[in-house]
Amino acid sequence: MRKGAIRGAFSAIALVLAAPLAAQWQTVESADGSQPVARHEAGFVAVGDKFYLLGGRGIRPVSIYDPRANVWKQGSPPPIELNHFQPVVHDGKIWVVGAFTGKFPNETPVDTVHVYDPTTDRWSLGPKLPEGRVRGAAGAVVVGRSLYLIAGATKGHLGGQVRWADRYDFATKAWTVLKDVPHFRDHFQAVTDGNAIYAYGGRITGPDPDTFHRTVAEVDRFDLAADSWTVLPQRLITQRAGAMGAFADRKFWLVGGESGERPRALAETETLAGDFRPWETATALVQERHGTGLIAWGGYLWTASGNNMRGGGAETTTMERLPLDSAAPAAKEPFLQRLPDGSWPNPNPTPGNPIVETYRGADPDAHVWDGRVWVYTSQDHDPPEGERGYAAMDGTHLISSANMVDWTDHGEIFNADMVPWSTDSGKFLWAPGACRKNGKYFLYFPIKDMRKNWVIGVATGDNPWGPFKESGRPIPGTSGIDPMCFIDDDGKAYLYFGIHKVARLSDDMLSLAEAPYDINYGAENFREGAYMAKRNGVYYYSYTDFEDRENQGYYAMGKSPYGPFEFKGAINAKPEGAQDHHSMVEFKGRWYYFYHWGNFTSPYGFPGRGNRRNVAVEYMYFDPDGTIRPIVQTRDGVAKVK
Repeated sequence: MRKGAIRGAFSAIALVLAAPLAAQWQTVESADGSQPVARHEAGFVAVGDKFYLLGGRGIRPVSIYDPRANVWKQGSPPPIELNHFQPVVHDGKIWVVGAFTGKFPNETPVDTVHVYDPTTDRWSLGPKLPEGRVRGAAGAVVVGRSLYLIAGATKGHLGGQVRWADRYDFATKAWTVLKDVPHFRDHFQAVTDGNAIYAYGGRITGPDPDTFHRTVAEVDRFDLAADSWTVLPQRLITQRAGAMGAFADRKFWLVGGESGERPRALAETETLAGDFRPWETATALVQERHGTGLIAWGGYLWTASGNNMRGGGAETTTMERLPLDSAAPAAKEPFLQRLPDGSWPNPNPTPGNPIVETYRGADPDAHVWDGRVWVYTSQDHDPPEGERGYAAMDGTHLISSANMVDWTDHGEIFNADMVPWSTDSGKFLWAPGACRKNGKYFLYFPIKDMRKNWVIGVATGDNPWGPFKESGRPIPGTSGIDPMCFIDDDGKAYLYFGIHKVARLSDDMLSLAEAPYDINYGAENFREGAYMAKRNGVYYYSYTDFEDRENQGYYAMGKSPYGPFEFKGAINAKPEGAQDHHSMVEFKGRWYYFYHWGNFTSPYGFPGRGNRRNVAVEYMYFDPDGTIRPIVQTRDGVAKVK
């Protein structure tokens, strides 16, 4: 076995634990000697927990890699030669779009998307590219429910570069022409951080002697919210084409490639930090290569196959991986500790309030599904010395109960490190909001994007506890914090967020179906924490005024999710040691008010305070006219229900 090579079966967990302190690219040799089919000008992409190497010069079978077992196997070849493309994934299938077919230098663009289904190992045809805008060697990326096709060339290696940008909507099955890209380029890969699409690397290919020399140094950025292009001031350190790109560890990566300056392919690895510092040099590949792809998975970057020389003639079967910084996240001081058997302790060992004692949870978002109350909370951690109490909040936690007294802890189900398009790793993931629709669960979360603006993201899962996968971008049109999702009796869903904003959600729950409305709630003391409940046909819009030292929970009543609402006043006094942030639900014939305290000393000896909060619950009572009586905060809490 070569020096620096890795062989044998391993799991994703083992990969994380084994990551070396000084990150270096490592050659990966399979456990059974299996290899991918050598190729270049190909695609390399992950679907679930498998990697797929497909296309390239000639017609080659799909090579499938299982990173847990560390073995390769072969799948079906495409119906035609597909080369010079960037594969994307939608609905568990691989789309090959913006490809060439044929031999150098007269390759022709492929006018139809080719789709590979990993579950059936079959190829099929997808939509046609927009008329008059067919090209190959283009960049492609999926964000949310849309596919973006960027730049490319129309005449193979003989030229015909275009600055086109097009968007395909998976729901409507329609293409939209976007504004032109600032720079011509082909032989590159598009990359997204969820907020924008970036085009970097590539060249303007032409006949000899201009095949390899006219590389592009500029980085073009497409703002997804503004639908507009800008050019970043940071130019590439090493100009190249045929390189691999990805966004991981809150950095843009540029790996390998080829240029007219060298006969061999390139091994250089360079990164651009998400806050747009200058490009930096990272560790080089073990083996030079170009014309393949880059996968971020299991705490590593992975690349396989490609060509070792500029142009063709030296295809390789090797694979390498690079440990990411996120493979060994910085340690935190959690208040929750697992039991020796790995399970979570009972979060409420003593009856009464608070209902969560074993971890610091706040901002309860309560729901009733399938005969249980499910409460999503934020998590408090002690902040660094000198920082504000909320400067270390991270992680969404979930508890549930069938009787309001005996609670089950489902542990941390989401955290900031699962959001690659955010600047906030390990902090500033604040109050969550959840929904269930059509058998799917949606977790809405506030976090800062790459420009450090508060936005709302969404993650989806098949169970109340997930596992959750975020959508890949913030929800366009959102801002601020404290998302709350409300589904009305007619099935329409609404998102409340920011400073008294509301908008109806799209059918897929991943975007807004309309521009946000400002809510008229009959007062001017809204600060945060909007909540919507419905009782007897009346909509209850409630919120928090944390600046009020006496009362903090307020509400208004209306006849529509949008309002207008009639202000009714306070419902909850300022909780001890904290501020009011609440939710309201009806369960087995009674209404309950969830909020949090900051005055409880945990079983681990940590006293309560503003950044060490715990969830509590009280009964709610309504007068005949539907108004809410003030909440009485108690240590006894609520009784068990059958």
